[in-house]
Amino acid sequence: MADVEATSGIRLLAAILILIPTLCGLLLHTVLGVVLYSGWKTFRGNSFYLITVQLMCADVCALILDLYAAFPLTLTGVQYMGNSVAFYYVPLSFESIAFNGIFNLSLLLTVNRFLLFLYPGLHKKIFTSRGTKTLSLLVWAYVFTFIIASNVAGCHKEFNKEDFYYWYNCGNDSTANHIKQFILIDACVIPCAMTVMYIAIYIKIRVAKMGISASTRPSVNKEIRYVMQVKFATFP
Repeated sequence: MADVEATSGIRLLAAILILIPTLCGLLLHTVLGVVLYSGWKTFRGNSFYLITVQLMCADVCALILDLYAAFPLTLTGVQYMGNSVAFYYVPLSFESIAFNGIFNLSLLLTVNRFLLFLYPGLHKKIFTSRGTKTLSLLVWAYVFTFIIASNVAGCHKEFNKEDFYYWYNCGNDSTANHIKQFILIDACVIPCAMTVMYIAIYIKIRVAKMGISASTRPSVNKEIRYVMQVKFATFP
């Protein structure tokens, strides 16, 4: 069956649906950046905000690359940068870095909240300022190692101009196929793990709120607000 090309109307609609959320996202990140910058002396030692700043930077990178690649390629159907390594494959590799950074930092942030509510003593030991920076460094080391390994194995990030999505072109090489399988498993396991942790947090909150005193309620409510922020940050 021959491939069906998207009509100009569909392209315009899809491009608008990419452009508007992207611009809104950049605007909201600008506001968040101003808030974090103005209160950084207060926030910089808090593990929640240390991870949030990294999430914000990774998301801004991904949104900018949507403006660079996803929006024009969707609108025109023409790969204006050609197959240039510098102007096509390298920017899309950065999109992979940003996406995987968001994905894995979201998991780290979920673990942060999970330990805070269920194992506060362990949270206090692990998520110190130095501990959070060390864990973040490990996350980024994993992300860069994965991206380099996948590119060496022949899995390259591309953008489908007809169906409007990013995908990994892994070819038929056995090593590349193993990478592709790992990507699929990773994409299933991490969201499932995060969901289980949030369910556990929800149960813990419901049980804990029945027995907390009036003096500790403000602190608990504050942490619940943090959980809601994490939920919206990690499950867009």
